[in-house]
Amino acid sequence: MQFLQQMIPHHQQAIMLTTAALNRSPSAAVREFAEQERQRQVAEVQQMSDWLFSIGITPDLGAPGGAHAHGGGMTQKDVEDLATWPEPDFDARFTD
Repeated sequence: MQFLQQMIPHHQQAIMLTTAALNRSPSAAVREFAEQERQRQVAEVQQMSDWLFSIGITPDLGAPGGAHAHGGGMTQKDVEDLATWPEPDFDARFTD
């Protein structure tokens, strides 16, 4: 239960990152990867949410990533800063 509740924000953060890549990356290969990964992450959030609902728990679909990074993730501020990443540097930072 706790694992699912922690993983949903982690996957939501991945959705935000891949959406940013779709909108900002100059590389067709990065955009293709981002779209495929975004679709996987959306499906996984739905599946985890469904599992929680099935046992009577409403998943927290609030701020992706929470206040701090989970195991190698980004902070909420890092995610918000995506909008300011310059296009020439976007792909390098996205894949870092």
